[in-house]
Amino acid sequence: MRCGASGDELELPIVGPRARVQVSSAANIESVPAGTISSLRSAVDAQAASALTRCYRGHPLQQGQDFDLTVSGEGVVQRVEPQVFCPLDPTVSSCVRRALSEVVFVDPPASGFSIRVGLSIPD
Repeated sequence: MRCGASGDELELPIVGPRARVQVSSAANIESVPAGTISSLRSAVDAQAASALTRCYRGHPLQQGQDFDLTVSGEGVVQRVEPQVFCPLDPTVSSCVRRALSEVVFVDPPASGFSIRVGLSIPD
């Protein structure tokens, strides 16, 4: 599958039966404690990768597809928002939102935080 405007088109791989979707990147949006972004990415990957893989199985995945997570001071994901460049099947979007909403963070800052995670299929 291809998407994007002329000159910016992307070829989207279909997540096959043996593929695994991983949380391949993370970025601070707001209030992420210094030096913790890598461990937060690992926590999301460890808790959600299997569910994310099931969400995308048989569907195209934009490598680096981003989702923004807003996390409470108790470590509970309160909001998940996709950052969409390519069309995202509504059933996939709903499934990914559920999977990421079930992630729980240990020892979050009391004020909570926001983080952007990117999904991909490893080489």
